[in-house]
Amino acid sequence: MIGNKTASAWRRARLTPVLYHFTFRENVKSILADRALIANKGVSICRNPDSFVCLSDRMTKGLVQFCGNIVFEFDAFRLYSGNFLLAPRDYGLSEEDTSRYEYFPFFENEWGARGKVEFELADINRVLFVVSSDCKKPHFRRVAQELDKVSLPYIYVGKSYLPDSLCSDTIRYFERLERWHKFHRSLVRKVGSSYD
Repeated sequence: MIGNKTASAWRRARLTPVLYHFTFRENVKSILADRALIANKGVSICRNPDSFVCLSDRMTKGLVQFCGNIVFEFDAFRLYSGNFLLAPRDYGLSEEDTSRYEYFPFFENEWGARGKVEFELADINRVLFVVSSDCKKPHFRRVAQELDKVSLPYIYVGKSYLPDSLCSDTIRYFERLERWHKFHRSLVRKVGSSYD
């Protein structure tokens, strides 16, 4: 059982407090019905060949453009506590592998798990509707109705306020992995002990 000690270890490791999942409005109804993010299910420009469910610890214009402008904001630790295989994406690089950096989308700050990430409605902080010149508030009306049915809060966010994702964020990538390994090692040391 995951409890307060594990939550404290997550905070001490300075792991992200929230995780975002970007999707298209056509997918929201099935995501809520399944209470799960399922790899390659629904409408998407991106199809992940290794059946990897993708989340991010930041919001960028690029992620909206390619992955959708409906954004589920999850409490990261609550989501992890129901999905122990959820982790930052590790490309198996060392900091000295600079010649290989250009082949990896470090700006995505990707987290995820293979196949499926399950959740409870209480794991969702809110849903964000990213509005732009070609996707205005009325486009989200049906999604808002679906969220109202299950009492999930939502807000509108202007795409122009989001950062660009043109710059590769390798420093953040290596910091995230280091923090994750620190958390994971502390968790492994506690295996067999009881969690409160």
